[in-house]
Amino acid sequence: MQIEFRTIGDIFTRRFKAENPRYALLISHGIGAHSGIYNKFGHHHGGRGAEVWAYDAPGHGLSTNTRPRGQFDFPEWVDACIAVAEHIKRETGLKVITVGSSLGVAAAYSALHSDAIAGAVLMGSAVVPGGPAMPKTHPWRAPEVAAVAKSLGRTLRFDIMRAIDFEKDYGFPGAADQRRFDHLNLESYDFASLVSMFAYDPVIPPEANVKPILYTYGADDEMTPVALVEQAAKAIAGPVRWELIPGGKHQLMLFNTEVFSDLVEDWVAPILQD
Repeated sequence: MQIEFRTIGDIFTRRFKAENPRYALLISHGIGAHSGIYNKFGHHHGGRGAEVWAYDAPGHGLSTNTRPRGQFDFPEWVDACIAVAEHIKRETGLKVITVGSSLGVAAAYSALHSDAIAGAVLMGSAVVPGGPAMPKTHPWRAPEVAAVAKSLGRTLRFDIMRAIDFEKDYGFPGAADQRRFDHLNLESYDFASLVSMFAYDPVIPPEANVKPILYTYGADDEMTPVALVEQAAKAIAGPVRWELIPGGKHQLMLFNTEVFSDLVEDWVAPILQD
């Protein structure tokens, strides 16, 4: 399969170019990650007649190389997702489905107001802005937190490697070391960047959604309690399908590739007929 690398504005993207594609997936990566970790899924699912695209969010990977890494404002992450989706739509004419991986769920959902996006697959997280895990009453939206973020937020650091037990959540020994060996992965965010995500109000709040969504979670994923993720899924209006994957790990695209791919194919079929 041919893989293309291109920069759209200052956003780095990867394209797994399929033959005679029927639709396109656009992956928003997880916390401190980048587009390159999804090669396994891109090759597999691209071989089934879907173009798979992924991008490095602002402040991540090979995007926005004129600022410190780990620095972003969440609205620009959403804008990046939309800009890439619009590019895909213009270039291919295909229906574009956003795919949120872990923390990328927030961007994938928040981009749904774009006319270029036909629906979303949300995987491995409850972080839907405006949903039960990120309500307007969230403590990180308090005026005191906003004041700290404004004055010290670019110097205070959120240590990703300390906050997340990757070996437990990814389900294999050495997961943390593997993450460190990839120099494009980040080990921290600045505090203001993270606060900007919790302070974000999506254009289409969950209770007003009308686009189709496939919401997935692995039954063996220890990152977030299953009940909280299911609650996030059920709080979204419109045609939402909830799927709990038996034996599923945190990164379903990487560790449960075939099952996840089959699920996406089954879910997307009626969307392509509209």
